[in-house]
Amino acid sequence: LINVLERRQIIEENPFDRLKAPGQGPKRATTITEEEYERLISVPDSEWIKAFIRIGWHTGMRRGEMMSLQWDNVSLDSQLIRLRNTDEFTTKNKKDRTIPIPQPLYEYLDWWQEHYLDHCTSPPEDVEYVVVNTLGRRLNQSAVSRGWRKVRAKAKVPKEKTPHTLRHSYAT
Repeated sequence: LINVLERRQIIEENPFDRLKAPGQGPKRATTITEEEYERLISVPDSEWIKAFIRIGWHTGMRRGEMMSLQWDNVSLDSQLIRLRNTDEFTTKNKKDRTIPIPQPLYEYLDWWQEHYLDHCTSPPEDVEYVVVNTLGRRLNQSAVSRGWRKVRAKAKVPKEKTPHTLRHSYAT
C-alpha cells in the first residue's frame, strides 16, 4: 500500500525506508554436547535434577511435560512414555503422544523408580510424579529454573543453554 501511494505521488517517500531492522542479538546455543550432558549429570547434588536432565536429554520432552510426568504414564515393560492430556496438564499442541524410552534411560528409570524416594526427606505416601522435589512433591517452574542454573554453573555449561536446549539436543 505504501509503495502504491509513493508511485502515485500521494506521499513523497516511503516512511519505512528510514527504519532499520532490529538487530538479531546474540545467537542462542542450540544444543548441548554429549560432553556437556555428562558434566551436567555428574555434578548435581540433588538427584531430582539429574533425573530431570536425563529424561529431557533422552526423550526431548518439554519442561512442563517432564514436571507433569506420572509413573502411570511410564511403561518400563514396553519402554514407552505416554503423554496424555488431562484436566491438570495439556501438551503444547494438545495432542497425546507416545515417546520411546531408549535403553540408557530405561536402565536409569528402572533404578530411579526403586530409589527416588530415598532422596526425599519426608515423602507423602502416594507419590505419583516421576521427578519430585526433596519433599516428594511435584516440581514447579521456579524450582526447575533454580536447579538448572545451579547445575549448569557447576558443570561450566554456557548460560545460553537452558532446559529447553535438552529438547533441541534430542532432535539432532
